[in-house]
Amino acid sequence: MAWDWSSLTSLFATVLFLRTAIDTFLPDVLRRYLYSLLDRLLIRAKPQNTITILIYKFEDDMSNELYSAAQTYLGHHCIADAPTFHLSMRRDSSHPAAFLPTCHTTHDTFRGVTLEWTSKIVGSGEHEECFLELSFPKQDRHVVDSFYIPHILKEVKTIRLRTRERRLYTNSAKFGTNYCNLWSYVPFAHPSNLDTLAIHPTLRDDIRSDLLRFVGRADYYARVGRSWKRGYLLYGPPGTGKTSLVAAIANFLEFDIFDLELTAVSSNPNSVAS
Repeated sequence: MAWDWSSLTSLFATVLFLRTAIDTFLPDVLRRYLYSLLDRLLIRAKPQNTITILIYKFEDDMSNELYSAAQTYLGHHCIADAPTFHLSMRRDSSHPAAFLPTCHTTHDTFRGVTLEWTSKIVGSGEHEECFLELSFPKQDRHVVDSFYIPHILKEVKTIRLRTRERRLYTNSAKFGTNYCNLWSYVPFAHPSNLDTLAIHPTLRDDIRSDLLRFVGRADYYARVGRSWKRGYLLYGPPGTGKTSLVAAIANFLEFDIFDLELTAVSSNPNSVAS
């Protein structure tokens, strides 16, 4: 089959002209409507037994948390073997994150359902809009709505906690200081951990078991209306490992540390405001 290159060139030029004209001259509301109409037409062109969900990066000029969560989820679960992906690093993160590039597709499997994710973009320049397209069999809509989307949000919450920059907070407020500036922080990167800590093996195992039990009962504490907290009283002269144990516990639980300087606390609100 011979290609008519002159016709193709003319077609591409026409498409580019129309796209530029739409982005330049049409009001924002009308432009969004046309692009939305085009999306619906493309969706209708798909098989009738397939459902497609569009997740835009911005909704009503505000960031869409579901879009961000989906990109984070895909970067950790679906594109590890992809030949092309975006890589970035947030200021408050300790690890780089992968994202699905524009015009690329990846797949996920959840409870036996195969789901197709595609990253797309419409418009250009200031009118550019990014969105994710999630397609799956029509009969599996209940699984996606009731279980898959909540699964993504839960997984992303865990991912962000594990990859965020851990911090050591210190209160330095004095009388009259604005409560908004009570806490300052530095990155927390202490090497201590429960496996290398100089402590009796039985006591180490007891502490680890107690911490795991505490972490696993967060929902129980919420149900009974109790504060989710666990305390240890450490005492002894300097150099006996109190600070190392605190750091080891923080590393084990992947928690931040708050170093409360009691001499800087003039009232109870001073100790909790942030």
